[in-house]
Amino acid sequence: RGLAGFADLPIVAMTAHAMVGDRERCLNMGMDDHITKPIDRKALFKSLMQWIKPLPPERRQEVKLRPVMEPDSEEERPLVSFPGLDLPGALERVNHNRTLLFSILEEFQRDFATVDKVIAKSLEGRRDNDLENATRLAHSVKGMAGNLSARTLFQAARALESAIRSEEQARWPGLLEGFSKALQEVNDAISESLTRYATPRLEPKTPMEACSPMDLQALPDLVKPLESALEESNIASEAHLSALKSGLAAHPSAEIQELLLHMEEALSMFDFSSALVSLQELKRVLEIAPDA
Repeated sequence: RGLAGFADLPIVAMTAHAMVGDRERCLNMGMDDHITKPIDRKALFKSLMQWIKPLPPERRQEVKLRPVMEPDSEEERPLVSFPGLDLPGALERVNHNRTLLFSILEEFQRDFATVDKVIAKSLEGRRDNDLENATRLAHSVKGMAGNLSARTLFQAARALESAIRSEEQARWPGLLEGFSKALQEVNDAISESLTRYATPRLEPKTPMEACSPMDLQALPDLVKPLESALEESNIASEAHLSALKSGLAAHPSAEIQELLLHMEEALSMFDFSSALVSLQELKRVLEIAPDA
């Protein structure tokens, strides 16, 4: 707002918390509005429409809307909620893209099905790197659960992450028990939803020893769509990142795996800019041409 021409620029704050007083603090700091993550599309657009001024008639372009089609196949049947998983709400968050939604569900189940056991083992070690790993995993689950409208798991992961960060060790066993229960409920719901709606399952990850170095030649084809999606702040970035992770599963470089982790964590917070920065660094490390 200190720049010329931006004195009246509306600013909408976005925080990862919905704590009492967050909105008031943001407004007192000069923000015009406040929304929280995980993002509710309706609330987001409602806020944006309040502050975005319509273009004058002479600058407007005609927008052709797609007609709403009635379900005419098994794959288009209305989705229903399951205990622990608001499937219609999750579909709303990905702009009704069923393919993307079920891809994210499959990825969650593949990557986080037993994450509670990994966190428990890390908490037993109680070394700095163990606690850091437990915190990161709880944070990742929190982000994914929020995006999937798995509210109970989201709350459980948030409470566990907070307790680990503040080293409230007396609370860990109880919170971990609640986290495990919520996680199992979501895993059961995902299995039931995938079975009921007959969506194709993701191919299992290729064992590290089975990956060929020649796979690296195909990496530009995996990087390009991810880069485009990140530049557009498109939630499809998660699916493209999953494909890239699979392509690099056998790569021995710790630096590359760390960059992939940074992108995953950034996307869990809808921080597309940070994820794009990590992707550019990944391209440099892999010696992929900047314009590839």
